[in-house]
Amino acid sequence: MRINQILVFFLFVFSISHAHSHAQEMVRGRPSVIWKEAESSVDHNFSPGVLVDVKNTETVSGQEYLQLTDDGDNNTGELPHYYASYHINSAAPENYVLWVAASPQNDTTCNPITVVLNGSIRFGLKDAPYASGSYGNNPGKKFGWIRVGTVKLHKGNNTIKVQIDPRNGRQFTAWLDAFFLTTDPAYTPQGPLPTISPQPNISRVLQTKSLQAVSDSLEYQLYQRRIRSTREDIGIITAKDVIARLKKRRLPGPVFTDPGTHEFGVHGMEAPFVRKGKDSVKIALAYELLARTGVQSFRTAESCWHRLGDDYSDYRELDYQVKNAGQYGMTQLFTVGYPPPKFSQSGMNLAAVNPAYEADYRKYLHNLISRYKDKGLQYVELGNEVDAPDVWWHNSSPAQYVWEMKMLKQETGKLSNTIKTVGFASTYSRDNILGGISGGRRFVDSCFALGINKYADAYSLHYTWPLSEKGFVGYFKSKLADSSDSAKQLLNSEESAYGKPSDIIKLFARDFFLYNFKRVDYYLARDWFEAGNMLYCGLFDINWNPKRRLLAYAASVDAIRNRELLGMARPATNIEAYVLQRSGGPAGSKYAVIIWQNVKTIKESLEPQAFDNNTIPAVSVTGLKGKLQVEKWNLDMVTYPRAPLSIKVTDEPLIVYTNVLPNWKLISPEQFLDNHDASIDPQKGLVPGQ
Repeated sequence: MRINQILVFFLFVFSISHAHSHAQEMVRGRPSVIWKEAESSVDHNFSPGVLVDVKNTETVSGQEYLQLTDDGDNNTGELPHYYASYHINSAAPENYVLWVAASPQNDTTCNPITVVLNGSIRFGLKDAPYASGSYGNNPGKKFGWIRVGTVKLHKGNNTIKVQIDPRNGRQFTAWLDAFFLTTDPAYTPQGPLPTISPQPNISRVLQTKSLQAVSDSLEYQLYQRRIRSTREDIGIITAKDVIARLKKRRLPGPVFTDPGTHEFGVHGMEAPFVRKGKDSVKIALAYELLARTGVQSFRTAESCWHRLGDDYSDYRELDYQVKNAGQYGMTQLFTVGYPPPKFSQSGMNLAAVNPAYEADYRKYLHNLISRYKDKGLQYVELGNEVDAPDVWWHNSSPAQYVWEMKMLKQETGKLSNTIKTVGFASTYSRDNILGGISGGRRFVDSCFALGINKYADAYSLHYTWPLSEKGFVGYFKSKLADSSDSAKQLLNSEESAYGKPSDIIKLFARDFFLYNFKRVDYYLARDWFEAGNMLYCGLFDINWNPKRRLLAYAASVDAIRNRELLGMARPATNIEAYVLQRSGGPAGSKYAVIIWQNVKTIKESLEPQAFDNNTIPAVSVTGLKGKLQVEKWNLDMVTYPRAPLSIKVTDEPLIVYTNVLPNWKLISPEQFLDNHDASIDPQKGLVPGQ
């Protein structure tokens, strides 16, 4: 879960009118000055960022900046070249002092920068101190003014280029806010709005409008610009098409039913997206469309103690969520724990409870479960990604986690024999390195040694569907095998897919059949900005318009629900296929085949990525039998009265319905995974060829 990772809640705003701000002042007796926003670059390969802190509205100049975070994993032998270029216009030839507001140059966690004027004059800023105090959000992004040096501008257009120099091996971290040039050698700028800044003071705007209203309006403008750099197809026309297709599907009633072998969930129908009294009509339609799509359940953190108030009595938002879901028989997975700071081990929200407040903690659990046990509550998941202790389990130990899990199991058992307890929501255990000496697999190992298996009915993992993550799933399966409880359920309570919308079908096929998860919760319900980074994997856009990803989700439900894996197949080069057999439910084709082509050039992405519209040659696949109905990821269907000699398969999955078993050799998931050992690139998560 990425929600709540940032301890200071950010509102993100962007002002189009100042995106290319450029002020020059030449008044007799006064110095000449030039101002340039970093985001007004004419060419760069950074990422845009926006930042306004609720408690400090003047966090960065113009509320926008450029940012760079690269872990150095570019799968090449060469260092990347990061830069941002600017045009500076001078009314006359003159000497200026050049200042830049940027990330710290004397901090080894950030990369130093070099500033190049007019292509030849270079200023290296490594180890240069801030000339005045830092500004921005602390302990997040810190900005400060750095004196670059005296430069001679010629009349007319001049160029400034910022280059990011290597530090810490192949990793790159940097950010830029603004440039300031002045003919006054004695002037030192301070803060995001020094006296010469042309940017408006946001505090004045807030005298007539609420911060939320300003934020919503300007964030939407930024979203419209940023979404164009992705694969996403959004807008009213798209939304109308998606609604029309989904309205043809069955709408479930208010009855909670057994989810079956595979349970389809969604994360994100909670705050800050869903709030009682806001966008009520849009939210109502969203719940209806999700129900028609085939979503069975939701994961929410609204159930954490600190969200419900010190006396755990503020159920307004959680009641609203549960009621909306319940009208269509959709159930809940509650993330629980995390007391308010004054009750916690660390004085922070995201930590274990202080043992002195055990009685209060048990009351919180009892009241929560009592209230919702008959309203669709199926799972209670203790904490989130607790194997990342520096982020999600502050100053708290594995022993405290097992102790809380014991209390959760006891309080749940008093009230229900059907609600399952879930542990870990793991993410750092995907390899042996993450988490340092106390996190990651060390944390999980300690919990198992302390007896967590007696109290957890299931364990949840996050972000597993790429083939490169098979070791992550394998680790947990080995822990269950070692504990003589290999039948205990594994869930994925947070799973995303970027790239093409059709990747959602791969996500569900892999997690349900290759890794044998009982439940998968797709992240995210709605696009949003998290600490300035746009997450565009939502099923709805930022204005709650349905996106085509919903159609890929629906296609997955149609193929997978009420079907079991008969076997996997490799009917042609680089083809991955799942042959599923109907095991119950409404009448339908006996078999469903989910099939696609793997290629090394297309990344299986769990995170936002650069736009990539690669097309690959189709592969001809033979061996299908009988009358075929071939469904594309967007629910388009083509019927063949009898199987053609071959079908064309690309990297976008097809779903083939037939009553005749294909003429293919079937293999087990284990055999399929074993075949990929040598070709997986664990760093990039690339799909291997065969």
